[in-house]
Amino acid sequence: MTDGPFGPARFETGRPLLLGGLRRGHRFADGAAGIARQWDDFRSMDVPGRTGDRLYGVLCGADAAGFEYMCGVEVTSLEGLPDETGRMRVPEQRYAVFVHPGRETALETTWRRIFAWLETGSYVSAQRPDLEVYAPGVDPWDDRDRADGVEVWVGITPRMPPRVETPRLLLRPWRMDDAPALREALSESVEHLLPWIPWATASAPTEEETAERLEKWVRDFQSGANHIYGIFHPSDGQLLGGVGLYPRVGPAALEIGYWIRFGRDGRGFATEAAEALTRVAFDLPDILRVEIHTDAANLASRKVPEKLGYRVATIRRNETRPHGGARDTVVFELARDEQP
Repeated sequence: MTDGPFGPARFETGRPLLLGGLRRGHRFADGAAGIARQWDDFRSMDVPGRTGDRLYGVLCGADAAGFEYMCGVEVTSLEGLPDETGRMRVPEQRYAVFVHPGRETALETTWRRIFAWLETGSYVSAQRPDLEVYAPGVDPWDDRDRADGVEVWVGITPRMPPRVETPRLLLRPWRMDDAPALREALSESVEHLLPWIPWATASAPTEEETAERLEKWVRDFQSGANHIYGIFHPSDGQLLGGVGLYPRVGPAALEIGYWIRFGRDGRGFATEAAEALTRVAFDLPDILRVEIHTDAANLASRKVPEKLGYRVATIRRNETRPHGGARDTVVFELARDEQP
């Protein structure tokens, strides 16, 4: 490894992969030696349907006892592989990409440095398969020094702050004990939210509907699928609305969505919350763009990105409203170098 601060060479959005190969479990104490033997055994395997000329080492399923590792190649289909062939479906995901120069036998040291980076950095493990990606022609574990080395692709999700404070607001992740307050806020806001919010209900939500909604928000925050916060008054804890960051607008970008309960709108709470999450988003080194999408007819919602210096990137015409009818969607965008 080179001297200086340790960190990823770049960030990438990896495409989905279908991998076939040799899959085994290992204990941490003898993982390096076991993986070396595994690659030796893999060399004699014939994997049907192979495509491409790269080799992959896949680390997954780690727990206190050990981990699973697969020596693999990309295949056209997982169907029809021999029973003894390991298989893995790797989803599209965001990766921090580390370059490991030198011997493959020293990869354990690089992995330890990656784990240390994850403990203190802006990202945490996405709890999905991590990849050692070998360049075409590279034979893993042949014990030779290499100038190009191997790339280690680590699935990541942002490390979001557990609370965000603004002059008038407290943003924090939802908890299951927020159910009574959330149900009350949504019941008061049915007509207020229904035209604009996809998940809004046409009548006051039941206890079961409220619990299901909260369970999803809590689960999404914990998994990194989405990062959704409740908006609360910092002194009395009153629920004012919700705001979230969503990784659904492409690589190196996040979308902000928000809602404010009826009777608390018109006071700038959505703007204050969106401004705070804009800062949170750009604190992540790989985020280059933040978007806010609004219904063209929702003038109050449109004022939020306008006040924050977002620009109109595009207008999507004649989309379907969440609960029927057509709408134009205004896509506001703010790039990292455009921040006020």
